[in-house]
Amino acid sequence: MQQYGYSKEEFLRLNLKDIRPEEEVPILLGAIERVKSKQKVENDHFYRHKKKNGKVIKVKLRGSLISYLGRRAELVCVMDITDNIEYQEKLLANESKFKSLIENIKDMIVIVDKDANYKYVASSSNSILGYGPEHYLGRSAYDFINKKDLKLLQKVHKKILSTNQVSFGPYRFPDSDGNWRWLKTELTNHLNTENINGIIANTRDVTEEIQKKFRTELISTLTKALSSPGSLQEALSLALTEITQASKFEVSEFWLVGEYGTSLNLVAKYANSEIAINFHKESEGETDLQKGIGLPGNVWLFNKVLIWENLGKKVEFTRFKEANKFGLNTAIGIPILYGEEFLGCFVGITTKTEKRMDSHLDFINEIAQEVGPIIKQRITEEEHRNFFNLTPDPHCLITFKGLIKKCNDALSTSTGFNFEELRTLSFSGLIHPCDISKVQTIFEQFKRDQIPKTSFEARIKTKSGAYKWVLWSISLWKESKLLLVVGKDISENKEYELKLAMQNERFEMAIKATHDIIWEINHKTGELTRSEINESQQPFSLFEQFSENNSLFSKVLEKDRKRVWESFLKALKDPDQHFWTEEYNLTSKKGELLYIMDRCYIRRDNDGTPLRTIGSMSDITVLKKQLERIERQNEKLKEIAWLQSHVIRAPLAKILGLIQLHKETKEESLNEGEIFELIRSSAAELDKVIREISEKTNEVEKSLKH
Repeated sequence: MQQYGYSKEEFLRLNLKDIRPEEEVPILLGAIERVKSKQKVENDHFYRHKKKNGKVIKVKLRGSLISYLGRRAELVCVMDITDNIEYQEKLLANESKFKSLIENIKDMIVIVDKDANYKYVASSSNSILGYGPEHYLGRSAYDFINKKDLKLLQKVHKKILSTNQVSFGPYRFPDSDGNWRWLKTELTNHLNTENINGIIANTRDVTEEIQKKFRTELISTLTKALSSPGSLQEALSLALTEITQASKFEVSEFWLVGEYGTSLNLVAKYANSEIAINFHKESEGETDLQKGIGLPGNVWLFNKVLIWENLGKKVEFTRFKEANKFGLNTAIGIPILYGEEFLGCFVGITTKTEKRMDSHLDFINEIAQEVGPIIKQRITEEEHRNFFNLTPDPHCLITFKGLIKKCNDALSTSTGFNFEELRTLSFSGLIHPCDISKVQTIFEQFKRDQIPKTSFEARIKTKSGAYKWVLWSISLWKESKLLLVVGKDISENKEYELKLAMQNERFEMAIKATHDIIWEINHKTGELTRSEINESQQPFSLFEQFSENNSLFSKVLEKDRKRVWESFLKALKDPDQHFWTEEYNLTSKKGELLYIMDRCYIRRDNDGTPLRTIGSMSDITVLKKQLERIERQNEKLKEIAWLQSHVIRAPLAKILGLIQLHKETKEESLNEGEIFELIRSSAAELDKVIREISEKTNEVEKSLKH
């Protein structure tokens, strides 16, 4: 009654028809008839009932005939299943959405069994790899993956069988065009999950990401190769090695416009197979072409990318006979430009068809665009050699804004940046942030013609992120309105200065930590310098002239002063003596007697003349007093040892002799009373010696405590 919102009295006045929607009344009557015919009313069908507030709920009925107060009645149990029905409907809707998501998601969802055989493949495989699910079902992932990635798959396969989730990739997988796609997969173990019983693999195509990264790395590698020391031809050959190994070409070539701009010259080539090597051998006579002749000449003529197929039958290809002999089918020519200027072209030749090379065309074209400025730089360098490369110090020509127009190899070597990177960074971009304002001020002074030249120290950044100290000299080239900047690496000097400063700091800290007085005499100036010490009892001057009556030495006791002074002067005069040590006494501020250990090192020139003396004064008063106390204790211990070894033996010997006499005595000898009196006298003497030893022992113990 409560679930319908009625009180008991209100509910008893209702008819079942009052709580049913009108359209479901016939269904209700049918249920009642089944109950009357003694049929049990219980099924999975639900009915709708109305609550007092008009809201419709879904219920499940269970009815049977009973006898109630002597009358035939119907017992009906009603269960509110509204929440359950709504949950099921949402579940079905979500399941439908999930299926739709799986089929339409860009990632490829597959399920494999424990042996990596495909059980389910989403239709998205068609858009990713060009094959429908039927191409994979029933087959193993091992049948498709690139052989170079098999070990990785085996390792991951073994791991996912014992863990819940594993990330896998990137790895190579073939598409319907015969190209390798780079994939990345998230594996989730559901081998023990009912209705799945497999490993779910969520796979994403990362080919574009990998190729972009690969292109970036390759361009960086090519930049380094083209900027490497040596001739332009050596640099281009090194670059071709990288390009050919990263592409599908058997033959790679660089053709550049000659010095007078009348022909294209083959300046570098690379063969990636035996076929390519033989092709170059038989066509080695063709090293220069005119505009419009051959593939390189036509790339020059039309200034665009050209792709020629069926090379063996294409007479325009000047080496068509050699191409036909060795089965080379396709050639691609890509112009190398510096702005609007045509520098030359890259030529790649392969046995593959144009369709198989489509994926490489953009890749090679992008590389050609990137290397154009670098090749232009190398050409310019070879044409305009000057003193820049004749000095080991960094040289560069820069504008008033700090842009680098030209630099020598030493600047690149010193920083690790190639010329293109240096141009991008600018001179100011190489300078340490703390030194930039100083450099910009100098540039401004040059711009206003306030100074003709200047020098300054500033730190320069290297490619590794470290900084070097450089002494820069800048002078103005008025004719070209550029600044000539010459650098001298002074990093070692700066490191030495830093180490020296650190050593001085450590030395100062060591002086503060010790109770010794550190003193120094500059024999050229006669200056005497002393260190401060904490809680010093002896007043003295920190700085004064060296003399016998200086503020500290005048406190030395009269009995020691002359001896110590003459000893020190004697050490100074001896050219072979470098060390001096003496002990003496002086009086403290409180009038106490102090024991001092004074020592020094004498630094001399080549002639033995003293230059500088450095020494330290140590207060050894406590040590001296301890030694004196130990000596007094030793004297007492010697006395005790003497008493024990000599004095105590006399009375003891008497006692032993008297006892023996008593045993051997005759009637005419001493009587017993006389013998015992002698024994008593000897025992008293022994007791006196023992007390004396005990007193001396107590004195030693007291001295040890103090």
